[in-house]
Amino acid sequence: LRLVAAGLLGFFGVLKLIAHPKEVSLFEALGLGNAGMIAAGIAEMVAVILLLWPKLSAFGALLGLGVMGGALHAHATVLGFGSAWKAFLVIAACVGIVWIQRASVPFLRRLG
Repeated sequence: LRLVAAGLLGFFGVLKLIAHPKEVSLFEALGLGNAGMIAAGIAEMVAVILLLWPKLSAFGALLGLGVMGGALHAHATVLGFGSAWKAFLVIAACVGIVWIQRASVPFLRRLG
């Protein structure tokens, strides 16, 4: 699961950081411009690093959930759900990681 989430987030993050034309048009449609695109790309790459670090993978998954939650919000309100399946896939992987690693997250330890 970690590799699925990290691979997808890394791919999406690189597209944002290299200013792929499709990403530029999406962020312009959202009104976030280049700064928003770069910030999202950096957040995705930080999530990748945390996901690949075993002791911190739950925190990377939580960050990935936040980033993909923002992506779903953008799809629901402005962009449409045509390509939102990728965000759902990352969210599913991140939820699985958080659940498996819940003992390593202080505020989730009481869940079992």
